[in-house]
Amino acid sequence: MEEELAVNSSHAFSLCQYLSYSRGERASRVETVKDAEEANATLKMNLSEIQNIELLKAVAQFEKEIHDKKAERTATILKKSSLEHNTSVNALKQRMLSTEEQLANETKFRSQEHKRISDMEKAHLEMEKRMRDISDQLALKEAELEKKFQSTNTYLNMQKILQSKNAIIQRMPF
Repeated sequence: MEEELAVNSSHAFSLCQYLSYSRGERASRVETVKDAEEANATLKMNLSEIQNIELLKAVAQFEKEIHDKKAERTATILKKSSLEHNTSVNALKQRMLSTEEQLANETKFRSQEHKRISDMEKAHLEMEKRMRDISDQLALKEAELEKKFQSTNTYLNMQKILQSKNAIIQRMPF
């Protein structure tokens, strides 16, 4: 109907409101005539002007078109908004999954590193313990060897020779 009347949407809306108001006024006048007829009042009125069926059908059609266009625009806006919302929700889900995956990888890496460091610390402590044990054993073996060496004839002979040389050197005049 907008195209037929060559009016824009705001004028069409104003026309629609005016036609609704006019229809309400016509209905009110008809009711007044009917109440008057019931009260046996005689009023002469041309009902054909008030109830022009073709005009009422055209107004109803015009109002329906306006309503349908508004509903269509609203549906389009809602669909677009829903699509944008779904797109942002999907993007957030992907970002959350990516972050969760990164967190899981980081946690796994840190756990592996912690285990590796713990294993290295254990190996280091075991190595230190072995080194102390070996050092203690070596000291014992050196002491045993020294004892054995001191008790051998060669050592005793060398010790006697050294003592005698020292005694000779002490007696020498300088």
